[in-house]
Amino acid sequence: WQETLVRWESEGMTPAWNWRDGLGLDPAPLLVPVELGFYPPFPEEILEDRGDRVLRRNRHGAVEERLKDASSPPRPISYPIRTREDWDRLRERLDPDSPGRLPAHLDELAADLATGDRVTRIGKYPYGFFGTLREWMGVEAFLIACLDDPEWVLEMMATLADLWTAVYRRAARHIRIDWIHIWEDMSGRTGSLMSPDMVRTLMLPQYRRIRDTADAIGATVVSVDTDGNVEELVPLFLSAGVGFLFPFEAGCGPDILAYRRRYPGLCMMGGIDKSRLAQGPDAIDRELDRVASLFDQPGWIPMLDHGIPPDVSLEQFHYYMRRLRDRLGVPHPVPRHPADRLEAAP
Repeated sequence: WQETLVRWESEGMTPAWNWRDGLGLDPAPLLVPVELGFYPPFPEEILEDRGDRVLRRNRHGAVEERLKDASSPPRPISYPIRTREDWDRLRERLDPDSPGRLPAHLDELAADLATGDRVTRIGKYPYGFFGTLREWMGVEAFLIACLDDPEWVLEMMATLADLWTAVYRRAARHIRIDWIHIWEDMSGRTGSLMSPDMVRTLMLPQYRRIRDTADAIGATVVSVDTDGNVEELVPLFLSAGVGFLFPFEAGCGPDILAYRRRYPGLCMMGGIDKSRLAQGPDAIDRELDRVASLFDQPGWIPMLDHGIPPDVSLEQFHYYMRRLRDRLGVPHPVPRHPADRLEAAP
């Protein structure tokens, strides 16, 4: 979280320090900078200053109230799509051939990519078939539409698939794409917000189109990010060609060990309980012991099960990283900045 970085700066990490490099983390994937939503996007603007909060319109057209100095989710006020008439008016912004959807410097990025070994990913928040429509309609209105007018929902999802598959193919003419990512966040603590039948009928045909496009452009990986309990969703996504899921929140449903036993061919990232870090070294060690049997298995990237909250100190995170490297047999990084002094702690 942004508040976490602010805390870490107060504990010795300077703002100028690249914390990812300083902690010896793997390079982030190169995100192919394409426009996958409304184009042109709505102008982002502050509509009202409310002291410690602001009322703002985001680039997706939603109006939200947001705290000025915190990473907490904004409070939604209104959404751009409330009726079919709104959809018909706005779908002209979903033309995949709009010139501005691909940046002018894409060939330059491709040339830079050829000199290194970074993975390239296309797709990010909030672009998913559930994820995008919840951002454009609101969760409640979207789920009611799934019940009352599934043909309309199917039309919107198919339009998104038309847009994304066309943009993926356009981008792939300029740059290598290794990984197509879909953001859904369609689960809560007790399970999926959509029934398996709805997922099967409305979403999986679009996922099969994504998988076919991935195969056509040489993208090895199709991934889904959804929080919460994904027990119902994993077999559905697997059947449609998704091979990689995260973050497997430890407090929601089966743990990462159960998922590995049940789906040995699924690639997974996450599953390490982030809440243990703030409890100190003993709790961190117990959590890493809990998942120790996965360290020697293929198809799992050890990662915390969500973003790092601000109750985690810089020292606690360093301890976690050191112990994780020890279990993986990965050398500790050479300190790259004076603020990395904690790396040498016992």
